[in-house]
Amino acid sequence: MCRRREGRRVRSGGCGQAGEGEPPRLPDTGDLRADLTLVLRATATELNNPQLAEPMRALATEIAHDETLAAAYHERLDAPLREAKRQRLRSAQAAGELAADLDLEVAIDLIWGPVLNRWLQRSGPLDDAHLDALIGTALNGLRP
Repeated sequence: MCRRREGRRVRSGGCGQAGEGEPPRLPDTGDLRADLTLVLRATATELNNPQLAEPMRALATEIAHDETLAAAYHERLDAPLREAKRQRLRSAQAAGELAADLDLEVAIDLIWGPVLNRWLQRSGPLDDAHLDALIGTALNGLRP
């Protein structure tokens, strides 16, 4: 799933610029907050799309029950997306936007996990105000 947003390709799950057959990349403008805002808002737009939401929830349910499907999902989608997220956070570390000793796996879970949780459990709106608060909280707690 891919859509154009402000001249960039943004894929659901937090994936950014990439061409066919290329590994996914997140935008890296040098401003982590702006890049996370772009990616998480694009992700929320897709998750909130009624035509996509139900099939994606069904896939999430099947992944939870089928180890083979879970392994395939991880290999083809989740692992490449996590690597793109890791690379973007490494870039932010190099720029001094994040602590040098930050555990990137925990940071990825801290930033993207609440989006997935809120969406899957329908526990509240997945809107710009919530995403802005999430990003602000994550970055304020992760800054050196």
